[in-house]
Amino acid sequence: MDDLGKVLRLRGAIRGAIGATEVAQATLGGDTLARRYASLRAEAPNVIPTEDQEELIRLLPLTLSGYGSGPRDLPGQFNAARIFLGSLGDWLGGYVERAQIAAQIEANAEAYAQARLKEERGVGFRASIPAAPSNAASSFTVQPDA
Repeated sequence: MDDLGKVLRLRGAIRGAIGATEVAQATLGGDTLARRYASLRAEAPNVIPTEDQEELIRLLPLTLSGYGSGPRDLPGQFNAARIFLGSLGDWLGGYVERAQIAAQIEANAEAYAQARLKEERGVGFRASIPAAPSNAASSFTVQPDA
């Protein structure tokens, strides 16, 4: 995924749309929320990889026409809009989770590679010559690597 930030912003807009309309105002907000769904759903193909667009089309309709019992069924449109907005947000959340899992796998692989490298190198030794007073005999010690 090239720009996870776009997915996160769209997901945030979806959550904002869901939270902005109270269930008690379904009669007033049904059409507005349905139109908001359509605009956010139209934006989704711009933030996902091309290979996933067919799945998006299959799972989430472009508009909510046909949901509710007719054009005046605003509570039905409201409920459909909330359901599909939630589904779209959760579907986009899969990209966030995929990025988190990929980052964790990469971090684990790096840690494993570092541990293997250290194991293969074995225990190393380093020489150190302590500073001695000018009248003392020179000394040389060998200490294991930390």
